[in-house]
Amino acid sequence: MITCLFTLSFSSAPSKSYLFFIFLGIILITVFFWQRIKGKKRLNEIKIEKMEEEKRNLILEYEKKKSLSETFNKRLQRYSTLKNVIEVLSSTLSLKELSELIITQTSKVIGKGDTCLLFLIDSKSGGFSLLRQQRGFEFTKMEFGKRGDIFDQWVLRQKQPLIITDIQKDFRFSLDNFNKEGQRSLIIAPVISKERIIGLLRINDKTAYAFSPNDLRLLVIISDFASVTIENALLYQRTEELAIRDGLTSLYVQTYFKKQLAEECEEAKIHKTGLSVLMCDLDYFKEYNDQYGHTAGDILLKRMAEILRQKIGKDGLVARYGGEEFAIILPGKNREQAGVVAEAIRGAIDKEIFLLRRKKTKISVSVGVVSFPQSALDAETLIAGADNALYRAKEQGRNRVCFL
Repeated sequence: MITCLFTLSFSSAPSKSYLFFIFLGIILITVFFWQRIKGKKRLNEIKIEKMEEEKRNLILEYEKKKSLSETFNKRLQRYSTLKNVIEVLSSTLSLKELSELIITQTSKVIGKGDTCLLFLIDSKSGGFSLLRQQRGFEFTKMEFGKRGDIFDQWVLRQKQPLIITDIQKDFRFSLDNFNKEGQRSLIIAPVISKERIIGLLRINDKTAYAFSPNDLRLLVIISDFASVTIENALLYQRTEELAIRDGLTSLYVQTYFKKQLAEECEEAKIHKTGLSVLMCDLDYFKEYNDQYGHTAGDILLKRMAEILRQKIGKDGLVARYGGEEFAIILPGKNREQAGVVAEAIRGAIDKEIFLLRRKKTKISVSVGVVSFPQSALDAETLIAGADNALYRAKEQGRNRVCFL
């Protein structure tokens, strides 16, 4: 029994020690593997963080490239539209048609703004003519004599484009006498040809910050295109006027007079309005030419043309019909109204004193009047009627007005 216990106690001691070392080994192995797992986990976390950062960078790069691509596409589209603008603006030499095309194409390219305006400057008078279009509406009639506001005048003085993001906050301009209603931001580009401003191209908007510097750059590009086409249209207009105006008096020639009279007749028929024609002839003009020479006769004709222009103004059309004979179209004027105009012309000529070869002399005029629809129904009968009335005035002693 004792021998057995001794054997058991002796054999159990190394067993506990062995188990301890095994347990310790297991702990060490566990710690070792835990540390490795933890290290790998940290490495994985670092890798994930790097991947997340790379992902964010890729997203940012993608968004940046996407934004650049969209901007590029937008610019490409705009410049493609600009190419079309050049083709469209080159399609006409009519100043009126061209003005409308400039506004239409400008609104299309910029794509912003409530109102687009085009000012054209008369090189002789310095006055403005203005064409305006509001978004979604037809063009307003060409207005003359407009001088522009403080912003237009600034561009004219500086010969520089202008952008105002908020009119109410722009310190450069005094708004004391400016009507602030209807616009809050604007862009203006001068239309320059041969270092001379021939017009202004402008877009207004009712909201602040409606336009960007890029919009202004595009407007300047369009104004550059417009300047070339406007200059061509003005040159064509001047060339055309040389063909339809008399070289001595600068009045319209007979062919143009007849063309315009035919158009006015059609308008009068459609709108049922009055229309009158005056035929004027200087009395004893041949005798003046014989006595004082053709140079004196030319002076009389020029002065006659000036008086007719002054008396008619924008109410009608004056033409040199041939020799010393002048013809006038009075749209909208009935027989009585045309008679008043005719008498005013006769009286003005009768009072005029001409200095020819240092001699004071006078001349008179006979006037024939015919009206639509009382005495004529078309252009040919109006001209024939005015001639007959003029012949009657000559027969009755000259220096008088006669009606058909």
